[in-house]
Amino acid sequence: MKKVIGIVVSVIGLLALALTVKPVKEAIKLPEQIGDIYLIVGGLIIIVVGLILIKTQGSGRQAPEVPIYKGKKIVGYRRHLFGY
Repeated sequence: MKKVIGIVVSVIGLLALALTVKPVKEAIKLPEQIGDIYLIVGGLIIIVVGLILIKTQGSGRQAPEVPIYKGKKIVGYRRHLFGY
């Protein structure tokens, strides 16, 4: 779920950066108090936060460990990638 949130946050950051492009700026007509530098810095920060959310989310599940037997005695464990 964090991965989806990270993607959405990154897209919002890209949209903030797109607001600094002249044709988009003329079409949307933002207030003049919002400067380009604020949009660029804010957009980059939002993109970085989104990428961090995407990268820190692992699969969430570790492969189960399966016992290794020698006779009836368990001598170790190994990770089984496909479940039991």
